[in-house]
Amino acid sequence: MIRSFYFYSVVFGFLVGIALGEKLHLPFLTSVFICIVASAVGIFLFWHAKQKAKLFVHPVLIIVFFFFAFALGSMRINITENNLMDNRLIELEGKNITFIGSVQEGIGSNEKNNVLNIFAYSDNGVAKKILPTKILLNGYFDLSYQDIVVFEGRLELPKNFETKDGNEFDYINYLKKADISYVVSYPKIIHKEQDDNFSITEILYGIKNWFIGNIEKVVPEPDASLVAGVTIAGKGSLPKDVQDDFVKAGIIHIVVLSGYNIAIVVRAMMYAFGFLGKKKSTVIAGA
Repeated sequence: MIRSFYFYSVVFGFLVGIALGEKLHLPFLTSVFICIVASAVGIFLFWHAKQKAKLFVHPVLIIVFFFFAFALGSMRINITENNLMDNRLIELEGKNITFIGSVQEGIGSNEKNNVLNIFAYSDNGVAKKILPTKILLNGYFDLSYQDIVVFEGRLELPKNFETKDGNEFDYINYLKKADISYVVSYPKIIHKEQDDNFSITEILYGIKNWFIGNIEKVVPEPDASLVAGVTIAGKGSLPKDVQDDFVKAGIIHIVVLSGYNIAIVVRAMMYAFGFLGKKKSTVIAGA
């Protein structure tokens, strides 16, 4: 019972640290100090006072774990904020620039958003290398994971927008949580090629595309996209008009790539490798 309180205090503390970190703007060194103090107090109580004051120790340890996790959460958001502020493309905002980057998401031609890691650009014929920086590429392009893409477009800051029900969608923070601070909409693709470097992620995306391709061979659209969405592809596999219909009907959650979809794949893998025994099949499915 006490262990569960420890666990919940850590989880709750970390979430509170992330939630309040941006609002409080807690300095990084302050978070480190809280973390060190909490660690010292926790170690002292655990090793020296546990047996002498058992009733007193557990509540204090729960509080100590909370503040330790709170400091970690605050440090996490602080690091993210600093990375975004230390933006290597800030002087290019609003300009039409030629960029070179690699695709970070395995996205097919029916998807609209492509996350790219930009590592070089050319401004007025002057080529410059930069540390990899994530941007969002808006437009329907047939891109795959690890494709090297050369494209030309206008670099812009993301903006919040109003949804159909009249509410404002916080698009800026939505992208910020994925370390994305810039958007290029409908750029001109100049060149693309596949990176030859070995990647397990690329193999997994290949299996995913092979699976979706087999579905499309035997099931007509838009049913094929629905089957793919419910299993491994997520809502992005659905045509835009079908997505809108699902949203209006209030059932878009069944194709959002979430725990439900993962549970389907895990269960299928456990059945497929069931002949190896429950433990081994569980390990394989989890991997």
